[in-house]
Amino acid sequence: MTKRVLNLHLERAVLATIDFAMAAETESFDTPELRANVDRFLGRGEGRPGGGRA
Repeated sequence: MTKRVLNLHLERAVLATIDFAMAAETESFDTPELRANVDRFLGRGEGRPGGGRA
């Protein structure tokens, strides 16, 4: 029962914030900063083999 109580609490907390969280995340998908981080993660950052923008 303790686990169920904790899960109910977490579920309600998520439901109270998920709309804002998803909207904020969606806004960040099209930023130059994100593109640079993805390129760096994939090894396509400037100064690396195959680097630079296509």
